[in-house]
Amino acid sequence: MSVPTQQHIWTLAAPPSTSITKDNFKLETRPLPALSAGQVLVRVEYLSNDPVTRLILSGSPAGAPIGTASIGTVVQSSSQKYKAGDRVCGQFGWADYVVVPEAGITAPAV
Repeated sequence: MSVPTQQHIWTLAAPPSTSITKDNFKLETRPLPALSAGQVLVRVEYLSNDPVTRLILSGSPAGAPIGTASIGTVVQSSSQKYKAGDRVCGQFGWADYVVVPEAGITAPAV
């Protein structure tokens, strides 16, 4: 598998004032940064979409990534703790790939 150079990430186009609609969201393509020491590249595979997401959306500014708990697989690592192929959990948000520090991983996924 080749290492991706960009991510597709859902951001908040506008905070909801009443009901949430598709107009509250925007899908963006952004470059992925190169890994620094202690960082991992994660392919996000599962996203949380809980009732608390509504509170997150209401309290976030326009342009903010949609942040929720996620599960994914490490694609590349410059961390001593995680290696490619490890399944991990964290607040990765609504994206296909993310670069996070190893401290941003809350637990190995089972």
